[in-house]
Amino acid sequence: QVLKFVSTPVEPHRGVEFVSDCQHCSQTVRAAHCLYCKRLSLLCVICHVSVRGCSNFCLVCGHGGHMNHMNDWFAQEGLCPSGCGCRCLQQSAAILD
Repeated sequence: QVLKFVSTPVEPHRGVEFVSDCQHCSQTVRAAHCLYCKRLSLLCVICHVSVRGCSNFCLVCGHGGHMNHMNDWFAQEGLCPSGCGCRCLQQSAAILD
């Protein structure tokens, strides 16, 4: 009976997976903590503090940060707070259309 459950193949992941590069060691990360350097992998582009909990990131340039910081920024500004020149809200909306 145990072998029946152990030998069952794992179902493939069917959802959206968020993959980024750790901003400390540049390794590919699939979680909030980097498996290589053990640090929080996402830094807020505005306050430069590690992001825990809710966050927003641009689908085009990849920059982002704490949800409240990003919401406050884009309430007043149109360009990415990193200075990369991306019009995050417009360009991300175009991708989703």
